[in-house]
Amino acid sequence: MPTRYHCENGSEVVIENRGTSVVVTDASGEPVELPASPAGSRARYGSGAYALVLEDGEALWMKAGEEPGTCLR
Repeated sequence: MPTRYHCENGSEVVIENRGTSVVVTDASGEPVELPASPAGSRARYGSGAYALVLEDGEALWMKAGEEPGTCLR
């Protein structure tokens, strides 16, 4: 089930945790699937220009060319 996170910049990200990967949809509306990085991780995901760190109800969303954003559940 997707979870909404509210970011400090006023935007939202929706994260669907699939275990070995997550699907993140940010303000752009374009879903991005990120594999666990390293494999087997349940907190760190990334691929190419995107990275996500999940910890205690907080998500750090990173996208190349943009400031990292802290988002809360």
